[in-house]
Amino acid sequence: MSSALSFVGVPPHGSGDDHASPRQSPSTVSLFLDLEYTQGFDSQNFVLRHLVHPWHVIKVTFLSSYVNFLLVMVPVGIVAGGQGWNPTAVFTINVLAIIPLAAVMSFATGEISLKLGGILGGLLNAAFGNAVELIVSIITLKENHIDIVQASMLGSILSNLLLMMGMCFLFSGVIHRGPTGNGTEQVFSSATAQTTCSLMALSSASLIIPAILFAIVDQSGFRDKDKSILTLSHGTAIILLLLYVPYLVFQLRTHSNLFDAENQDSDERE
Repeated sequence: MSSALSFVGVPPHGSGDDHASPRQSPSTVSLFLDLEYTQGFDSQNFVLRHLVHPWHVIKVTFLSSYVNFLLVMVPVGIVAGGQGWNPTAVFTINVLAIIPLAAVMSFATGEISLKLGGILGGLLNAAFGNAVELIVSIITLKENHIDIVQASMLGSILSNLLLMMGMCFLFSGVIHRGPTGNGTEQVFSSATAQTTCSLMALSSASLIIPAILFAIVDQSGFRDKDKSILTLSHGTAIILLLLYVPYLVFQLRTHSNLFDAENQDSDERE
């Protein structure tokens, strides 16, 4: 199936002819379930086309993922929080609401990236790729739940380092099999792996160093330990943000070929 952007922005049957076709007959399926066509989307009537277009975009977005049926939890979660329901129920409902919201944001970001091109699309993905985690961290910091933010950061690092990589190895071996049914050898770009591992080591060190400093100053009875650790944490955060800028330049502009899947495969096989 072609990219959703091709039928979100441009009618696939937009010739404007009056010739009869199966697509142009009224259909409940095309109105609600057909991702590639909505009745009236290619009409010659200017007003009708622009009335149908928003519904077509909404339909494509909602049907982009199977988890989007959980979007009904979004208004329920808002009402639950406003009415002061049981905290456990509010938390559970909003956790379920976050899942489709993340899927919709990922879909929208990917579709917009196709229009913006490689560099701007990459920046958009970098900005909104972890939007849910960023929003949760900001809210918890505002509520002074530092331990939740730390656990979230550590869990994200461990998830990407262990869970995601392990699942890639597992499902890659299951899907990619030779003619005899045996698993095939998988290849990857060593340059890309070295770059990402270096960044992962830096992010891990940003958590380890303040923790070690806290343990040392706590044992020595240093009076201004909280202020010292806060200064170190702020400095580490600034350094990580500054390092992220050249990494984006490296990934999206100067060495974008290293992050292309086809180039990675051909380079490793050579």
